[in-house]
Order: sequence, then structure tokens, then C-alpha cells
Amino acid sequence: SLSRVARIVERTEMLERAEENASRVAALARELQAYLEIRKAWQDSERDFQGACAAAERYQKELEKHLEEFRQLLTRLGKCPVCFGTLTREAVARVLAEYQ
Repeated sequence: SLSRVARIVERTEMLERAEENASRVAALARELQAYLEIRKAWQDSERDFQGACAAAERYQKELEKHLEEFRQLLTRLGKCPVCFGTLTREAVARVLAEYQ
């Protein structure tokens, strides 16, 4: 009878440890899921950032192209389109510097 009681006590202790382990595993699974969600959000943000960088680079090249066209136009005109004053190379460079 004492032997049966000892086995039952032993099994009960193992059950408590198993419950503790199961609880720890469940907590770790929740933590892992949270980390996976954070990682996915980070990857989405990284992808958006890379897309924004590519767009900014395209817009910068387009701006530079238009500024070059504007420089050529101002140089060809030789006069300010607003005040009709004479434009030197330095004046054109100052005008374009304001856009950059």
C-alpha cells in the first residue's frame, strides 16, 4: 500500500513538472510568434524603405535632368525671364543652386 502511494506521489510530481514544462513551451511559442510578427513588420518596412530610396534616386536624376535643361535655356536666353536683366554664367549657377 505504501509502495502504491509512493508511485502515485511520484507520478503526481512528474505531472506537475510536465505541466510546468508545457506552460513554459506555450509561453515560448507566444514569444516566438511575437518575434516573427516583429520580423515580418521589419521586413515590410525594409522593403518600403528600399522602394522609397529607389524612387528618391529616380526623382533626383529627373530633377538634375530638368535643371540641366533649365540651365541651357537660361544660358541661351541670356536674360532673366522675370526681370529681363542680363544673365551671366555665375548668375545662372546661383539660380540653379537654389533649386539644388
